[in-house]
Amino acid sequence: MPNLLKTSIAALAVMIAFPAFAAENVVWWDFLSGGDGVRMKALIQRFNDEHKDKIQIKGTTLEWGIPYYTKLQTSTAVGQGPDIATYHLSRLAGAVSAKTVSPIDPKELEAVGLKDSDYPPNAIAASTVDNVRYAVPFDVHGEVLYYNKNVLKELGALGKDGKPTGIDTLEGWRALLAKAKEAGKNGVVIASSSGDLRDIYTLFGQLGGQLTTDGKFLQGDNFDKMQKAYGEVTDWVKQGWAQPYIDPETITPTFLAGQSAFFLNGNWELPTMETEVAKGSGFDYGMVNIPAWMGKPANWADSHSFVMPNNVGVTMTPEKRAAVLEVIRWMNVNSLEWAGAGHIPAYLPVSTSDAYKALKPQADYAAMALNAFYMPKTPLTGAASKFDDDWQNMASGPLNGDGDLKETLETFRDHMNSQ
Repeated sequence: MPNLLKTSIAALAVMIAFPAFAAENVVWWDFLSGGDGVRMKALIQRFNDEHKDKIQIKGTTLEWGIPYYTKLQTSTAVGQGPDIATYHLSRLAGAVSAKTVSPIDPKELEAVGLKDSDYPPNAIAASTVDNVRYAVPFDVHGEVLYYNKNVLKELGALGKDGKPTGIDTLEGWRALLAKAKEAGKNGVVIASSSGDLRDIYTLFGQLGGQLTTDGKFLQGDNFDKMQKAYGEVTDWVKQGWAQPYIDPETITPTFLAGQSAFFLNGNWELPTMETEVAKGSGFDYGMVNIPAWMGKPANWADSHSFVMPNNVGVTMTPEKRAAVLEVIRWMNVNSLEWAGAGHIPAYLPVSTSDAYKALKPQADYAAMALNAFYMPKTPLTGAASKFDDDWQNMASGPLNGDGDLKETLETFRDHMNSQ
């Protein structure tokens, strides 16, 4: 690695300083569609325009989720994968186990101006497996609290700064949900039908919970913490403050109906909210970090990141590696545009800049990046994972009034530990 590092740095210096006879093509795969896809394609075009005759990204977008990760794994196994790929940090352990991704020397990144200290510590930690670096975070995205300013104003719970009042404690939060119900409003919209994992995991993290211990799920008092977190969210439904059987596809339209005070979902719904406001069919809304209702600050979170796939039987040239490093550097430095998708740029010089602080409501929930509570490093968890699917199929009942909570969690725990 040291010799490759020196050669790659030298190759990058020459590539940037002098036009080459032919541009270095970088094959890129991502899973970004919708608003994310539009923004990423725009960034790629800007990169290519600025690096004409030097480096050109040849991008391909594949289907999100299992199809993408399966395609990447099988392609790299026969040496036919891309030079760079987007990857959820929550799935990184599985990629390392399958030998789908290659290590990245932090010194390589420092050489192009990307220091570990330029990123949230939790994101850097999630980028490593067994103390080896495999990814570079591009953003932090996670669960945040949306609110309807019109409804909060009716409830007397909107501050002069346009933010909710009285919800910093669990007692205050519960009291406001009860007040909303008394006023004929829905308190909070959650993905109850699928088991609302992200919100429960957020409260679990606030309780100091750890999902796995020595590779086993919900050991010791972690089971009790999960039961308490799940029980709290279940009580919102039981009290009539949240609706049962709201699935992930209808939670946003339910909030957009304008009769709910709050909405718990990922920050990626920001473009949808903005579109509705622009069309005149939305309402005045805001987004803030989820308060530390259960103790310490924590939010369910994940990150889009960049990885260098391990193409079996193919040795990346120093020039190609230098080009890939330049792509990663440029994307991070120019990630302010990515914030339009609701995601928080992982690169702190961007997310702490005056330009980012001027973005509303993004700047109002920026603390979420520092409170990011990632899934543990196991091949069973992460985006589009077995854990997520089995939680929805096996553990969502009590949230919708079906089954005993403790028994359900015990069955789910034992099931995951048998995998």
